[in-house]
Amino acid sequence: MAEVGRWIVTDPKTAKSFTQHSKGNQKMLVERNRALCAKKSLCLFASNADPIGRPFASTGPQPQDFSQTAAHLAALGLTPNTPVNFRAIHDKDKGAPAIKRYGTLNQLRYELCEWNNKGYGIFLTVSQMDGQGDKIPNVQAIRACYLDLDSLDAMANLQLAQWHVPMPSFYVQSSPNKAHVYWPFDQLYSPGDWFGETQAKLAQVYDGDPRIIDPTRVMRLAGFNHQKGAPVLSTFHTPCRATAAPHRRARSRPLWRMSTSSSTAAGCGSLWALLSLQRRLWSGLIMR
Repeated sequence: MAEVGRWIVTDPKTAKSFTQHSKGNQKMLVERNRALCAKKSLCLFASNADPIGRPFASTGPQPQDFSQTAAHLAALGLTPNTPVNFRAIHDKDKGAPAIKRYGTLNQLRYELCEWNNKGYGIFLTVSQMDGQGDKIPNVQAIRACYLDLDSLDAMANLQLAQWHVPMPSFYVQSSPNKAHVYWPFDQLYSPGDWFGETQAKLAQVYDGDPRIIDPTRVMRLAGFNHQKGAPVLSTFHTPCRATAAPHRRARSRPLWRMSTSSSTAAGCGSLWALLSLQRRLWSGLIMR
């Protein structure tokens, strides 16, 4: 009996995708569709996220590491089966359109590897989105505050940020001498002006990227290659520091744990909890 195949075909030049349905022997269809896509410079992915031909991770500059990716997701209270917004952005060709996907890591891992192997950086929207878009109205809840350290003094600023009270839970070494620092919350919070104000203050105090202030921002995902220069794997690191400084040990209890509760998504955090969060975070910033 002939099998029905469903294939997702993407044009990297326009970032547009279309679905192709086909009927027949699946092995023959894979070969025919792969040849067609190669001729037209298209990308082909099976709808069930199974790899087409060789594992994509073996064809790039260096293998991706999904253990790093899973650790990054887990630190935000997510799993490889949690639907999130992914984005592939070309690291060198700024004119190439971004590739936007909504789904789970397990569903999209092979496609993300393929884009990464083609020179695209792989990013994640940290905030919880509604799955319908990537704009401000699509933001459902805030999972964390985060800091993009990309200046010449990024590593020195990383050391300073690690002594912030409350302390960050982890960071991603996005590339050599660059880092993304995270303060994940122990519950989800409703978006609001407080988030942008806090992000701006973090960037000001630790000389981070001042553009990382709105909740739709994407951050580089650990486990994939950064390719603005020589390819290098973005890596996950935790804890940010093993022990507190003696004169701060009594005040260095983390405000946020390493996971968030999905049960709080509907109501998000209470107003009292949000005000308490702001007060504690800002007290740490004022101390600087």
